[in-house]
Amino acid sequence: MTVLSFIRLLIYHYKVLLIVPLVMVVLVFLLIKDANKDYRTSATIYTGFATGYSITSSDKFIVPKITVKFDNFFENIRSRETKEEVILKTLAFYMSKESISAEDMFLDTQDDFKSLFSEELKKEVIVLHNETATYQNLVARYAADYNNEISILLNSENEFFGLDQFSNLSVKREGNSDIVKLDYIAQDAGICLHTARIAIDVILNMVKKIKSTESNDVVNYFLAESDLAKIRLNDAEQELSTHMTNNNIINYYEQTRHISSRREDYEQAKEEEKLILAAAEAARKTTESTMEIQDSIRLRSHAIMDLRNSLGKLTSQIVVEDMLGRSKSEEDSLPYNTDFISIKQRAEKVKGRLKEEVSGLHDINSSSNGVSTENRLQIWLEAIIKIEESEARLKQYELQSRDFDSTFAVFSRLGSIIKEIERKIGVLEKNYLSLLASLNLAKLQQQNLYMTSNLKVIDAPYYPINPEKSKKILFMILACIVGVVLPLGVLILLEYFDNSIKTPERIREFTNLYLAGGFPLVTSKVSEEEEELHMRLVNQMSNYINYVFYNCEEKKHPFVVLFFSTREQEGKSQLASLVAKDMRATGETTLVIRPKTNGESKLLLEDDDEDNIEYDQPNNYSDVVLSDRRISGNKKSKDYRFVFFEIPAIIGSDLPIKIMSMAHLSLLIVRSNRGWNEADNMALESYSKIVDHKMSSIINGAHPDVLETIIGEIPKKRSWLRTKVKQLLKLQFKNVKF
Repeated sequence: MTVLSFIRLLIYHYKVLLIVPLVMVVLVFLLIKDANKDYRTSATIYTGFATGYSITSSDKFIVPKITVKFDNFFENIRSRETKEEVILKTLAFYMSKESISAEDMFLDTQDDFKSLFSEELKKEVIVLHNETATYQNLVARYAADYNNEISILLNSENEFFGLDQFSNLSVKREGNSDIVKLDYIAQDAGICLHTARIAIDVILNMVKKIKSTESNDVVNYFLAESDLAKIRLNDAEQELSTHMTNNNIINYYEQTRHISSRREDYEQAKEEEKLILAAAEAARKTTESTMEIQDSIRLRSHAIMDLRNSLGKLTSQIVVEDMLGRSKSEEDSLPYNTDFISIKQRAEKVKGRLKEEVSGLHDINSSSNGVSTENRLQIWLEAIIKIEESEARLKQYELQSRDFDSTFAVFSRLGSIIKEIERKIGVLEKNYLSLLASLNLAKLQQQNLYMTSNLKVIDAPYYPINPEKSKKILFMILACIVGVVLPLGVLILLEYFDNSIKTPERIREFTNLYLAGGFPLVTSKVSEEEEELHMRLVNQMSNYINYVFYNCEEKKHPFVVLFFSTREQEGKSQLASLVAKDMRATGETTLVIRPKTNGESKLLLEDDDEDNIEYDQPNNYSDVVLSDRRISGNKKSKDYRFVFFEIPAIIGSDLPIKIMSMAHLSLLIVRSNRGWNEADNMALESYSKIVDHKMSSIINGAHPDVLETIIGEIPKKRSWLRTKVKQLLKLQFKNVKF
């Protein structure tokens, strides 16, 4: 749609675009002329959601998070529970008063307020001068069932105490600040003030309640879990203590280190003792080899053997007592006892006797290498003593090694149990410390929530002395705008979805035929401008027929022009008569042949010329020829230069095949205010297969303005403003005539 066509649409339907807004303005005026005045109060609340102080370092300035906080705040205010609480507290405020002043509620409003509840309900819920008790009674009565007076009031359309009234309570954030502005509008100044005041109290308490509930739940959870973890940790530590007490373990790791150190000392002493034993054995063998006596016989003598065995036993006892005494002295720092001394004395006596016995049996002479007998005996005796002592010590070392092995086996078993308990204690301790850290963080967050939920009222709601300015004019302007936009939108939609032919361009698109001309919709009263337009359009069609005639190679007489259409009532007869009349005015003999109509003629521009004849459609219509008397009557077609023959609608009718084959030009007449469908396409295609001459189209009943594409500017009177606007839309700023 072009700008010019849009303006033409406005001009065509200007009556609708004027009447509808006027009617809507009048209706709005009648509806709001007796409307009550509105009173407005407002308050500002500081939230601190964006820039408020936070004791947790994790709270950073995050825009989405801040936006969510404000959205949650606004949605909680708009919730049904908040609305119900505000209304019930407002009712409790007024109902608990013995008398209501005119400032708290207008007098005419008080009359309506007194009739809201029955006397029975008032006696049940009202507690004079106690707003809190009255509110609690109202809540209990409201929650009792869903069909009581309070529930009916809240769900009604009451202008003060209905839930729908809270659409007048608006909250919005002031720019990007922490400030929230609350506005409330009511038709009573006192109710407006007290409702806004109570609403602010409810909102602040609601925020604190929500925040405290969230934080308390988290803190209580971590507190309970940390206590349970502490009990588990104590149980594990008690298990470790009991285990160490039962097994006489003071410090497992120090004790195992001490035992390991003692074992290493004993192993080292054992190796040293083996060296001493080996040295003593070597000394004994060397001494015996130098004594030059039969050592095996003498040594086996009973006396010497008994003394030696006695000496061996005593030596073993001495070694054992010495080792035990040494261990005891290391642990208890005590001196050797008297038994040990007695054993040593007895051993010295046995040594002396053994020495005497051996000396008595030994040769008193010196050995071959010059060593005296006494010295050899002394060396041999010392070697024997050392051997006995070393063997005794080695036996004790073996016994001690077995003790160490059994001790290590016991400590290994105890150590695995202690390790298991310690690992268990470590896991429980980490869990306990983690829960303590989470508990501290939750408490910190709880304190932070308490701080951030402490909203502050910067500007309290005020008493609205003056009512709001009337919006009657604004509503009337909006009604006028809607009255224009709505029908205009409907007209544009209808224009957009209109699939009728309407314009010459669309008939070219649908038929693919050359457009020979067009004709506007004819009315009963034709003005001079319309008559001039008709003449120009008819003359254009006449010129086109003459053009085809003179361009025909064989100018036959008569020149037959067929006027046809795909459907009935397309205006073929009207156009054929008008074109024939114009051609006759120029001296061209023209015969018009059209079928008879059953009813009265609907031609508004009738031409009763004698060369306009009608015929009855014969039975053998397809075989009829133009010279047939049933068609031309007494007229002879060869006496005319042009013959205009009208064919009935080709959809659903027989066609004069022979006349069509003899014709020289076919003009398709199409009415502009109808659509073009597939049936029209099929009929036109069938028609074009029958004829082999030129075919063109004519649009009929079109709006005069759309015919500008055919004959140029439509001749009619235009105001100076309309002329300039049209030139502006066409970008024709200069209109010079030559």
